[in-house]
Amino acid sequence: MNNRFGFAAALVTIATAAGITACATAGTSSAPPTTSLASTPFGKLASPAGQKKVGPYIWAWKSKKLLPRDNLPQQIEVDCPSGYVAIGGGFRNPYGYLTVLDSHPNVAFDGWIVTAFDNGYFSGRVTANVSCAPVK
Repeated sequence: MNNRFGFAAALVTIATAAGITACATAGTSSAPPTTSLASTPFGKLASPAGQKKVGPYIWAWKSKKLLPRDNLPQQIEVDCPSGYVAIGGGFRNPYGYLTVLDSHPNVAFDGWIVTAFDNGYFSGRVTANVSCAPVK
C-alpha cells in the first residue's frame, strides 16, 4: 500500500474531527476551507507558544526559529504553570532542518529544555513541549 494515501486518509479523518469541511490537496484546486486552521485545535498548537489543559494536566509548548548556518546551540525552555511539575516532554522538528542536541527536564522539574542548532541552508523552527501534572 502506498503510504501517501494512508496518510491522506488520516488527514481527512483528523480534519473532519476538527470541523474543517474543505481543504486543498496538491495538484487539485478547491474552494478555500470554510473553517480556518487558526480556529481549530491544530491552529492553536501551531502558534509559537501556548498551553492546553487536558483533564487535570497541562500541555505547554514554545517555538523558536533558528537561522541557517548559525551553528550556535540555542536553548528553548518551556515552563509548567505555577503549581505543576513536568512529567514528560520533548520536541518537534517538523522539516528536519535542525540538529537537536538535548531534550530534558529543567533543574526544578517544572519545565523542559531543548538544545538545538541549525547547520543547514534553510531556517528551521523547533518546538519544545512539556506535559505538566498538578502538585498534590
